[in-house]
Amino acid sequence: DDPRHIREAIFSFMVNVAYLNTVVNDPEKNYSMLIHTSSKTADHTVDYKQVIKTFEILKDSSNSNHEIYFKTIWEIAHERYPEHASEITKYTIANSDRNNIVVMNSDKEVNAADNRTATDPTAPFTIVIGGNIVSRGVTFNNLLSMFFTRDPKHKLQQDTYIQRARMFGSRGDYLKYFELIIPK
Repeated sequence: DDPRHIREAIFSFMVNVAYLNTVVNDPEKNYSMLIHTSSKTADHTVDYKQVIKTFEILKDSSNSNHEIYFKTIWEIAHERYPEHASEITKYTIANSDRNNIVVMNSDKEVNAADNRTATDPTAPFTIVIGGNIVSRGVTFNNLLSMFFTRDPKHKLQQDTYIQRARMFGSRGDYLKYFELIIPK
């Protein structure tokens, strides 16, 4: 329930994207992060608003939280890639507006094109928010990070775990940068 957890997961994802796109990749690539917190569509709206707010603050240097976010990103970058921390932080802030946030759920009014941009990212920072629909055989290309939480009362069957494994797909050359983030 603490929005800090999603925000820190987003920063971690952004640092890895920035590292890959400033040090490893040529040309730049688009990556996705899956936020999979609930099967309830109302909860997806709450997550969506938190993600939007995070990106808005990163883009607005006059916001009182901008400097705190900036420092947090630098600290994550410095801890992981100390020799590239400044370059990574600059990339992250300069490109924070290059994002695509997609909610995938069972809502029939959702545009199928949005779902395609979720499974095949069209921006460096693609964030996908969803519940059970993403657990049912959806494969995410360039999935670099997953933020996963579940209520302890939620029981998962074996077939659900097997279906959920598809979302991980083939990671190829960026496998060592993949993160599964599960708050305590």
